Amino acid sequence: MRILASAVDVPGMAIQPLPGLMPTELDSVDELLYFQAYLQAVGQARRTPMLLRALLVAAVSTFEPLVTRMMHLLLQHTDPSTYPNLTSPELDAKARKLCFGAPEQWRDVLVNRFGVAAAADAVDRHVIAHRGSVTDQRHSDKTGTEPGTVLTPTAEDVQAAIDDIGAARFGIVAAVWDHLSPGMGRRLAESGVPFHESLHAGRWRQAAVLARVEEALAADAAGIAVAKVNRWITLEQGMGYEAIRDGVQDWNVDDLPTVFSLARLILLRDDERALRIAQQLLTSGELTQQHIEDWPLFDGPKRTGRLTTLIAAESPADRSATL
Repeated sequence: MRILASAVDVPGMAIQPLPGLMPTELDSVDELLYFQAYLQAVGQARRTPMLLRALLVAAVSTFEPLVTRMMHLLLQHTDPSTYPNLTSPELDAKARKLCFGAPEQWRDVLVNRFGVAAAADAVDRHVIAHRGSVTDQRHSDKTGTEPGTVLTPTAEDVQAAIDDIGAARFGIVAAVWDHLSPGMGRRLAESGVPFHESLHAGRWRQAAVLARVEEALAADAAGIAVAKVNRWITLEQGMGYEAIRDGVQDWNVDDLPTVFSLARLILLRDDERALRIAQQLLTSGELTQQHIEDWPLFDGPKRTGRLTTLIAAESPADRSATL
C-alpha cells in the first residue's frame, strides 16, 4: 500500500507534516518515520561533537609537518653537499619519501622512547577526516574498536590528544636539536620550564610525556632519576597513587645519591622514614630549603600537610646564607 508523507494516522503516535515538505509517496510507515526522523536530525544536528572532531583533527595534523621539517634539518646536516639549503626541491622530496607511511610506523619511537599515544590519535584522525568518523575493519585491527563504531571524542579526549601531541612535538624538536648540537636538547629538556608549567596548570598528561623526554635525553643516572620522579609525580596527579605504587616500589636506588631514597619514600608515602632521611640530608647540606621549594616532589606534602617538620626545617646552608 502506498501512503502520503504529509498525512498518516499511526495509532498512538501523532505525526505532523514537516513545514515545507511536499506530499511524497513512500512505501511504508517505517520508511515515513525514518524519512521524517532523518530530516529532523539534519535540522537539529549537534554542533559540539563536530567541533570536538575538528579540534582533534587539527591537533593531530600539526604533528606530521613537524616531523617532515625535522627530517629536512637532519638530511641537510648529514649531506650538505647534496642538499646545500633547506629550500632544495630534492631535499623536500627525499624528506617526504622518508616520512611517508602510516602513523604506526612512528609508533615505536613515540611510544617506547617518549611514551606518547599520538600514533593512536593519528589513526582516529584518519577515520574522522576520511571516513565520516565511522570505524572500519582496518581501524579495528589497530585499535580494537568494533567496526562500524562512530568516533565521538569527548572534551577530555581532545585535551589529552592536544597535550600528548604538544609534548611529542617538544620531544622531537629536543631530540633533533640534541643530534645537531650535542647537549643542547638535553639542556632544553632539563630546563624544566615546559614541565613545571604543564604540571602547575593541571595538564598532567603533557607533563608526563615531557618527563619522559627529559629521561630519554638525560646524560647520567642522576638526571634519569630526577626525570623518573617527575613522571611519577605527574601520573599520581592524574591517575592516583595506585598507578605509580608498583613502579616506585620496584625502583632500585641503592647506587643513586641518598636524595633519591628520600624521593622514593615520599612517593610511597612512608613519611616517618622519609623524615629521618630528610633531617640527615638537611644537616649535611645535601638537601636545602630551596630544593624543597623548587622540586615538585615536595608539592604534595606541602599541600596536604605531610612532612610539616621537614618543610619548616632550615638547613645549615640556609642559615649561613642569612648571616
